[in-house]
Amino acid sequence: MIHLVLVACLYNSPDSCVERTLSYTDVTSLMSCVMRAQPELVTWEQRNPTYFVKRWHCDTDATRRIPT
Repeated sequence: MIHLVLVACLYNSPDSCVERTLSYTDVTSLMSCVMRAQPELVTWEQRNPTYFVKRWHCDTDATRRIPT
């Protein structure tokens, strides 16, 4: 499975950030994820107006980095 992993921070408190993962079942490559990411990120920000996306990346189950 391919994942779009984003870190979003509050506009009024930029040091307060959360990690969110959007998982794709219909995307089969990291390049497809990257190509699809921008509109997905815009939609996510529109649905979560108190946050802005600080950074993002695409990942797979095999390489998914687990925060420590």
